Amino acid sequence: MKITNANHAQQEDKSGKWTKTGEKVRMVTRDSATRINLDHKFHDQLPINADHSGMVKFSDRHGTPYEGVLSRIRGLVDEASETISKR
Repeated sequence: MKITNANHAQQEDKSGKWTKTGEKVRMVTRDSATRINLDHKFHDQLPINADHSGMVKFSDRHGTPYEGVLSRIRGLVDEASETISKR
């Protein structure tokens, strides 16, 4: 079986292990991958140098990508709490 994700093809070998093979391809435009809606703030993006699968795998809790993502999530939680309390 062969599956294509956002960056490269993945293929299952005889042992059942999935490996990334083939050359990388861009499946969507940068705008499509980074824009949430028309009101989205482009300056509020956090670049992570990884493919789609690796974006959510951090080597430790003290690295810059992890701390940046954690900070953004906390901000969204705070913002949601404020929005909900105003209802």
